[in-house]
Order: sequence, then C-alpha cells, then structure tokens
Amino acid sequence: MPTSATVHRFQLQHFQAAVTNSPGGVTWSVPGGSASGTLSNTNLSDADYTAPGRAGQYTVKAAANDDPTSFKEAVITVPPGVPSPPSGVLAGLTGPTSLNVTWNPPADDGGVALTGYQVTSSPDGVVVGVGATTQVASFTGLTPGTLYTFTVTATNSAGLTSAPSPPSPPIQIPPAGPMSIVPTAINFGTVALGQSASPQTVVVTADGNPLVISTVALGGTNPGEFAIQSDSCSGHTVPPGNTCSFNVLYIPTVQIAASGVVTITDSDSTSPQTVALTGSSPVQATSGLFPVGDIQMIDSQVGYVVDAGSFNRASVMKTTDGGKTWIRLPTPTNVVIDARDINIHFLDADHGFVFACLPSSSGACVTALVISTSDGGQTWKQLSNVPDHLGVKSMWFTDSMHGWITGGLAGPIPPPDYFGSSSLTGLYATTDGGLTWTKETLPDPILATPNCIPTSFNTGVKFVDSLHGWMAGTSICNSTIAPHGVIAQGALVWTTSDGGGTWTVHALPSNVITLNNRELDVLSATQMRTLAVLQDTPLERHIYLSFNLSPQFSAADLVFTDPTHGILVGSDGSIWRTADEGATWSEVGTMPKFLSSAGKIQSYTYTRMSSPDGTNVWVVGTVVFGPNNLSLQTAGFIEHSADGGATWTVQLLGNGT
Repeated sequence: MPTSATVHRFQLQHFQAAVTNSPGGVTWSVPGGSASGTLSNTNLSDADYTAPGRAGQYTVKAAANDDPTSFKEAVITVPPGVPSPPSGVLAGLTGPTSLNVTWNPPADDGGVALTGYQVTSSPDGVVVGVGATTQVASFTGLTPGTLYTFTVTATNSAGLTSAPSPPSPPIQIPPAGPMSIVPTAINFGTVALGQSASPQTVVVTADGNPLVISTVALGGTNPGEFAIQSDSCSGHTVPPGNTCSFNVLYIPTVQIAASGVVTITDSDSTSPQTVALTGSSPVQATSGLFPVGDIQMIDSQVGYVVDAGSFNRASVMKTTDGGKTWIRLPTPTNVVIDARDINIHFLDADHGFVFACLPSSSGACVTALVISTSDGGQTWKQLSNVPDHLGVKSMWFTDSMHGWITGGLAGPIPPPDYFGSSSLTGLYATTDGGLTWTKETLPDPILATPNCIPTSFNTGVKFVDSLHGWMAGTSICNSTIAPHGVIAQGALVWTTSDGGGTWTVHALPSNVITLNNRELDVLSATQMRTLAVLQDTPLERHIYLSFNLSPQFSAADLVFTDPTHGILVGSDGSIWRTADEGATWSEVGTMPKFLSSAGKIQSYTYTRMSSPDGTNVWVVGTVVFGPNNLSLQTAGFIEHSADGGATWTVQLLGNGT
C-alpha cells in the first residue's frame, strides 16, 4: 500500500494492502467521513477509493484486523481542477452607449473557491474583471450601431481559469437616430413561486422625429409568467425629445427558468423592437419535492424540513434565506431517514436530532435510531439504536444532553411488557445526548383492564422548559379471549413537573378516539395548560383546551409563540389566531389554492406548521394532482406567510417525481 497518492476529483484509485503478517486481513476507512472521499468494493486486502469534489489532502487507512493498533495510511492529494464555464450570459442596455452583462456562476468551481470573473466584449475585445461575489459587469462608451456579444470566464484560487462561456445573445448599441429603448433586456433573477418581483420600467425615447407607437405586447417562450402594467406607450404618439414608459412584472407560477419578450411596434424604421425578459423560480429539490411531513424554523431565515423522498426514504432539507431556496443535506451513508416516522428537533441553527434507521439488505428500515448534527446538517453522528419494538413517533430535547423519544410498542413483545398491567410504556429518556436510552414508567389505567393484551401505544412528547412537559397518546387493549377484539381504549395525557422523574396521568373523554402529540402545544409551565388536536370522529379532528374540553373546529396543526398567542391551520386550509390561550379564535386568512405545472390539483393535506416569531409562518404538507382521478401524483409543498397568516406565497411545489 503506497504512503501517498494523487487522485483527481471524483476519480477512483485502487489500493491493495499487504496482508502477509495479518492473516485476518485489514479494515479500510476514510478518516473524516464521506466529505473526505468514499470507499467501495472493499475486502480484506483491497479497496477502491473515490476522491471528493473539494481539493485538499485526505487519508485512506488500512487497519489490521488481527491487531487494530497496526495500520497503514496513504495520504491522498486531490488537486484543484479547472472551473466549468459560467452560463446564462445576458447583456442589457443601461443607456444609449452603456450596458450591463449578467451571468450565472459555473456549476463546478474546480474544487476550490472562485476569486473572480473576466468579461470580454466582441468585437472590440475590452475586458472587465469583477470579484467572485458578483455576477454583473458594466461597459460604457460603446460604439453606436455596433452589434456586441460577450463571454465570461471564471478563475479560482488555484489560478485556474475556465473556458469562455457561450457568447451572450447579440445586442446592438442604438444608432444615433429617431428613437431608443432602455433597457433592452431585463433579468428578474430568482423569485419565489407565487411572489412578484419588483416592477422594472422600460423607457422609450423619441430622439428625432415624432414616434407613433401601435402596440406593446408580450411574447416569447413563457409570456404567462410576465405582465405589462402602467403602459403609456401603446396607441400614443411621442413628440421629439419626449418619452413614454411601461412596467414589466415577473410573477412565477411554475418552477422553471422563464423567458419572454416584449415587442414594441411603431413608426420607426427599426420596428419592431424587443426587450428580452428572463427570470426563474426556486428550482425544486433534487428529484422533486415529495410529501413534506415535518418543518422546524429556527428563526425567520434558517429552518429544516423533512420530505418523504423516493423509495420510501426521507431526506432533510435546509434553508438559510427564509425559504426562498432549499438545499438537501447529506446524511450518513450507512443509514437512511425513515419516511414513515418523520420527525426532527433542532435546539438552534446548528444542533439538531433526526430519526433514521439501519436498512436491511433489501433497503427496508429495520432498526430505528437517532442521528445528530452540530454543524447545521453538514455532518451527522449516529447515536445508539432506539430500544427494540419501539415504533418512534415523536422526539423532544430540552438541551444537547436531555431528551425523550416516544412511540408505539407493538407485538410480538416478550414478557414482562407484553402482559404488563401498568408498566408498558412508549417513553424513553436520555441524559447523555442520545448515546443511551432509559425506559420510563407511565401509569396507565387502561392496561389494568382484565384480560388485556396491549396492541398499540402511540405517543408524543413536548416540553416547555427543562422541568415541565406533556406527553400524549392512545392506549388500546385487545382481549386475551377469542375473538380478541378491543375491550378498552382511551386517549391519555401525562404531565411532569420534575423533568420526567414522575408522571401524572389524565384521562380524556370517551368520545376522543386518538391524540397525536405532533399537534399538541404547551401554553404555560406555570398554568400547565395545553391545546391539542384530537380526533373525536372518524373523519374530523377538533381543538381541545387543557381538560375543559369543547370542540371548536376541524384542525390540522397549531403552534403557540408565547403562552397566549397561537396560530392554527384548519384541515380546509383556513388560518386562525388566538390571543387568549385558545379560548377564542379569529380567522385571518386562507392557504392559497395554487396550480402545479404537472396538472390539476385534486386535494391538499396540511401536515405541519412552524412559526418562530408569530409573524413568519410556514405550513407544509401534501398535494395530490393530475389531469384526472385515474392519473394522480403525490408531491409536497412549502408555503410561507410574512404577515402572521393573512397572505401566503408558495415557496416550493414538487412534481411528485
């Protein structure tokens, strides 16, 4: 095995370890995790190493299985590469002889940071350089009547420069004559789905002769994504030396890179003239956005969501700009996030916990576990496995060390739990950050029923501080006597005021069927009051306040931002607010009924709400759409309100693929 090697980015290098003195072979590893490269085709003597995309030095380690203290290491040098060319180069007039050139950054920076761009004009060959943080360059003093194109190159910190980009569409500097249009191109940039970009004004000047303007019309590839407002040009004659103007809007309705053109028809010899339009909505997450089951916004800018992903495996996505863009986070290569039990809990923008599982050889989830991150999801640590037979449903951490997980204990469960009269519980606690979990005992009057076989026990947990917490769930007894039907069932709430040391049980009315604590919010540690979404009919779930239970309306989820102020999304998409601990509610808005580029919307399911400050509110869920009921797809959506729920914009809408 060599002590060093140079491996180019994303390339494969084969390693072979001499095992003459180690009959048991070696174990291969890459210190630093997947960001330092990956191994494949490993055996007791050989391994294939694939270099990461970032340049630098990494290590491949081969440790003797007979003596782990005996090992060899190869230092891998991954040299930087040449950046790929920038793309989307576009030039637009800013004056009679001046213009701006814009572009998109290269898809590949060569493995090291970019340091700048160079923009070259043709035919005169003028070069304008700008820094790496901007994608706009200005040219002045251009020759009237000349047709220009522009190319852009990118340079990285290794001093390597990309090939030139494809040239921009040709743009002509207006000849000195009777009319001019400024600008001749508008790039609206990236705008969230359903929002409107700032209006851009186009000014038409009659420089020499009266200019008779017939029409100002939209066309091009995606004219429906743009609009013209405040048009003082169409149907008017502009006297020499005077101007008219119109505004152009970009309001994306689908997730595409949109392009359009404004065509101006007039009496000038150069008629018709055009203004090029471009803009894009946030690109949907890789492989589409699937049904979204959980969201937690840390503040108005940083947040996390979990969508169901593909092949029944979930993924975690993160935003750092208030939801305008979402990025899928890497997860450990040996685990998958279980789409069936979606839940996340972050203490702050960097420290958080996510449910995951160990897959079987077929890829199915077989062993539940918790993974944690301390760097905002860039790297993850695998904690201990969740105790056997626990179908995890909810998780809560009060700090980096103290947390609880809850779920359903389902058969077959060996004694003593299987026939326990009051000891069966779905609550486990950790005091070491999830490295170990200890089973906690909950009082349960339902399980005292004679001839009881507990068949399910689904629970959830939430704490308002380190001492005061609530847990909720449903306890069911099947009879030990044939035909083994349900002989007792009840929705229960437990409270603690000593950090989970002891719990007190509270029975809910018999008409309450189930209680899902993912929709329970604690109002106050001192008053120990709570609101919950309870299912009391097979088709509807209503709001209940503490133990003075009276149904209000059908609801999907709720969140409280302080002990008195709360926000709720109804199952029909209505938005409600309370300022008196939930005693009264006022409707303030309605979730928008948007259209997907994939077809007609058939139904919505609002699954989760998050609000860090009471003003910014996010709701996620599932949308089913298709041209008809026989051709339906399921996808996810993320919607945001910046005014407490009164108005909403669609930040992301998946296509279900």
